[in-house]
Amino acid sequence: MSSKIHHKQISVVAKSAVMTSVTGTLDETTLATITIPKDSLGPTGILRISYLFTVPLNSNVKYIRVRFGGTSFIYAQFTNTTTVSGQVDIYNRGVTNSQVSYPTYNRFGIAAAAKSDGTVDTTLDKDITITAQLTNISDTIKLEAYIVEIL
Repeated sequence: MSSKIHHKQISVVAKSAVMTSVTGTLDETTLATITIPKDSLGPTGILRISYLFTVPLNSNVKYIRVRFGGTSFIYAQFTNTTTVSGQVDIYNRGVTNSQVSYPTYNRFGIAAAAKSDGTVDTTLDKDITITAQLTNISDTIKLEAYIVEIL
C-alpha cells in the first residue's frame, strides 16, 4: 500500500531588508504594508510573517503590531531591549474566513495570553500591516527586515 504526499510550494510574497523607522510621533505608524492576493491561501493556507526590529535600550515602552485584514495578530510591547525578532503564523482553519494564531511575538513556547482568532475573508485581497508606536517622541523604532510567506 502506498501513499502520496502532496507538497504545496512555499511562496515568498514580500521581503525587505530596507530599514524603515518611526520617531518624533506618538501615533501608531505603518512601517510596511504587504497585500496578500485574493484566493492565495485557500482553506488550509498559512501566512508566515517574520520580522526584525531594533529599538533604543531604555525603559520607555515601545509597541509593535502585525495586522492581517485589519485584525491584530501580534501586539507586543518592549522595554530595556535593543533587538526584537519574531515570527507569526496565521492559519486558515479549513475555511477561507476563519484564522487562528499564537498570541505573542515568539511563536514557540508557552503563553499566558489566549490564542488570536480572525475572521478575515481571504477570498479578497487583504493587507498585512506592520506598525510601531512610541511612548516617547525622542525614541526610534526601526523595522530592519521582514519576510512574508504563504505555506
